[in-house]
Amino acid sequence: MSDTVTDHMTERNNYAFLVARRLLIRLGRQLRRGNDYPNDPYKLTEYLEKAIDGTLNYHKELNFRPMVTVTVPAEKHSLHKFYKKRQGLWIADSDHELIVRSAKPVIVTGEAELGCGDLAKETSFEEIRHIIAGKFLFKDFSLMLGHIATMIELQKEGVGGILSDRVPNYFFAEVKDKIISVDLDWSPGEDYHHWSFGHSIINKEDSFRPGSRIFCSSMEWYKHNLST
Repeated sequence: MSDTVTDHMTERNNYAFLVARRLLIRLGRQLRRGNDYPNDPYKLTEYLEKAIDGTLNYHKELNFRPMVTVTVPAEKHSLHKFYKKRQGLWIADSDHELIVRSAKPVIVTGEAELGCGDLAKETSFEEIRHIIAGKFLFKDFSLMLGHIATMIELQKEGVGGILSDRVPNYFFAEVKDKIISVDLDWSPGEDYHHWSFGHSIINKEDSFRPGSRIFCSSMEWYKHNLST
């Protein structure tokens, strides 16, 4: 077995230990409430047994529906110019300033395959994080913005893979040691229709409404976890 594979397995095992320890501490606090335990103890037993056996279907239990894969072609974008308030795109000054501060002026993207799924119920950020184990995070903010820009352009022909029925699309990125969510949604109007682009710094209490589309930065994760 190669050192790379061994290191990967060790990293996974360490991560699993830390997550299990944190969840067991949380579970212990709830169980000490005795008769005030708010959830179904029989479902708790069932889920714990499945989790230990590795057979718990996370996206099914949490109503995360796999929907589509999106192929985003290679493209070149001037990010500072693209992400400005203009016809077809509404963006607040604070969002534009974030891009100017944190993104490259110009990005050339390679072709990418992104996985995405739609939420069937209101889902917290912590639940989403557990489902996709960090693989949804775009580590390169500029690259993510480049893909979004390409998808907006493709959606003019209805092939961008982003929802355009007033339901938000979410992308998550790591920017200067903080996790931010970028939300993109279509705002139709009689005289003026446009995409609305915004961002917020994530905290663990945040939740996302049913129907929202969550984009994942790792196609390999999508193939392994959501296409089965």
